[in-house]
Amino acid sequence: MNKLPPQLLQGLVTTAHDIILYHRLNGIVRYVSSASERVLGRPASDFVGQVLLDHVHPEDRKKLETYYQQAQQGIPPAQPLVVRMADSAGRWIWLELSTTLVRETSQIGDGSTAVGSQEDGIPVLQSIGRNVTTWVEREHRLTQAHNQLVYQNESSKGELRQLVLFERLLRFITDKILASFDESQLCQSVVKQLTQEMGLLRCIIGLLNPEEDAYHIHSEWGVDLPLRLERLSDSDFDLLLRSKQQEILTYTTQHPVHAWCSVLVAPIFTDEIYLGFIKLVRQGQQNFVDTELNFAQQVAGQCAIGILQARLFRQTQDQVIKLQEMSQIKDDFIHMVSHELRTPLSNMKMALTLLEVHKNNPDKQIVYMDSLKNSWQQEVNLVNELLELQALDTGNRTLNLVEIDLPETLPALIEPIYLRCAEREQFLSHQWDPSVGTITTDRALLERILLELLNNACKYTPPQGSITLLITTEADHIHFQITNTGVTIPPDEIPKLFDKFHRIARLDTHQQGGTGLGLALAKKACELLQGEIEVTSQDKITCFAVRLPVLIDIPTSPDHTSGGGLEDIYTRNQKRQDRMAE
Repeated sequence: MNKLPPQLLQGLVTTAHDIILYHRLNGIVRYVSSASERVLGRPASDFVGQVLLDHVHPEDRKKLETYYQQAQQGIPPAQPLVVRMADSAGRWIWLELSTTLVRETSQIGDGSTAVGSQEDGIPVLQSIGRNVTTWVEREHRLTQAHNQLVYQNESSKGELRQLVLFERLLRFITDKILASFDESQLCQSVVKQLTQEMGLLRCIIGLLNPEEDAYHIHSEWGVDLPLRLERLSDSDFDLLLRSKQQEILTYTTQHPVHAWCSVLVAPIFTDEIYLGFIKLVRQGQQNFVDTELNFAQQVAGQCAIGILQARLFRQTQDQVIKLQEMSQIKDDFIHMVSHELRTPLSNMKMALTLLEVHKNNPDKQIVYMDSLKNSWQQEVNLVNELLELQALDTGNRTLNLVEIDLPETLPALIEPIYLRCAEREQFLSHQWDPSVGTITTDRALLERILLELLNNACKYTPPQGSITLLITTEADHIHFQITNTGVTIPPDEIPKLFDKFHRIARLDTHQQGGTGLGLALAKKACELLQGEIEVTSQDKITCFAVRLPVLIDIPTSPDHTSGGGLEDIYTRNQKRQDRMAE
């Protein structure tokens, strides 16, 4: 084949727009065309005699080394190689090197840089370098745009899957609210479902106890830790104070086992009523996104509705039970009152009938007349006690406070009890500390308490038994203890002693009867005097202990005066009884 004239070949190389270079298989550059100044802004002398790898971007050297290795094995380059080379300003220019394996000859050159030599026939790589920077950058931008679209598409799919998950969880919570009025069951179902579906490390619902102004962990669930109710740390309380201001909180914290964790705390509240918080804990430092914050807020709102609904249902149930109990108490009370009122009336009717039958028998008439009077007195006492108990229950009883000298007043008060005990062959004694002096209280109520307890002791104490009244002082209170021997009140009866119409028939060996209102009146009177009454009974010894203040604290308002106003109910009943006796 004819060879090109050297002058023509030199002209083609000089005027070419692409860089033409020859480099040996060891990387030494033998020749570079003058196009290097147009493409790279660098003269050919910058490259000739140097290793081409030193001028290539470090990330592209491996590709060029592979070219050399294949050429050394006689394998011609299969496709162009794209590498970066620095221009005079230090910018990286993308060059597409189309390379072939040739033999070095003496007719190639440009006058100033000779390529041919005595070593004609040495294999070299002939490369034509075309500037493809614009194309590569455009391709890079297209790739970035494609990757961005792929990422956005995947993100949209992920967000859609997340929204579907959140909708399913909200529907689950709503169904639980409609299906159950159990607060504990609802909260436990929520934390378990959220933990499992959202891949959380832990989910917690903490509720506020308004009475103690403190939080407690109500429900908790964790997928990889033993189920336990964790304690709140001081930092938790600081954050929960912010949560109480209806603020959603997110932060990261270090876990002793799982290193860093991301935490979301959403307040549970409705209608300005703060109930507590829901806390989501996720492993790692990936922050919760806006959709998760909104979802947590929705879950907290649903929980608030469910909790309030459960509490309202529980309150309603409690009220229903209380109303049922009150209705039962009312029915029992009406039944007992009817029975107690009917018994004396029946006895009076029987006595009147017998008086009519035996009107010509003076002796029997005296007996029946006494029975009639006793039944009448029993009826009057029952009515009076019911009226007084009603006044004490409704708070219509006005206190008439007077100063009472106990050592001077008590002997005359208990004198009738001494006579009654003597008739029953019982031993009554009383004693008090020298420090016992005056007490400012309601005389009628104090006498009602003491006489009721003493009469009660006299009623149930057997012959040869003893009754003791002991009075002591303690700071600003006075203690009255009435103790009797010979009888033990069964433990199961003690809580019922102060119930209306409650009597322990098996202990009334003398069948003395009674209204069953005495101890109830004594307890109510004691409470009105701001005191306390307790009872203990064991080993045939029964003790009623009364504790009353030396001075009652009564507000100085028109509704709470110590004298005047409504007539004393005790005095009214006494007057009513006197009129009936006439």
